[in-house]
Amino acid sequence: CFLACYLGNGIYFGNLRIYGLGNNSASFARLIGKELYRGVGYGTKMTALALRFCFAYLRLDKVVVGNRITNERSSRSKISLGFSIADEGSLRDLGITRAGGEIYFSISAAKFKEIVR
Repeated sequence: CFLACYLGNGIYFGNLRIYGLGNNSASFARLIGKELYRGVGYGTKMTALALRFCFAYLRLDKVVVGNRITNERSSRSKISLGFSIADEGSLRDLGITRAGGEIYFSISAAKFKEIVR
């Protein structure tokens, strides 16, 4: 699943891709392309929409996402939505091998439901 994201005026600002579906879990990657649109909440909104889609429509139990260690804004965004640092079992379930310079976060459907009430 791939989503190109546009502002109301039709300007493209980023994209989101859901992949790695398996073992009732998935991963996604998001990108805010232009610096102008970073740090203003679009990444958090994109992530919240992706989680709603994964948990409500795809009926997944867990989502695991990677993040560059140096991208602190992205890490804070994920934590604000209820993500925590992923355990090795979650990574193994999706066939993810921990890469240098990356940190992985996970969230369960139950945890997301608690957060979005």
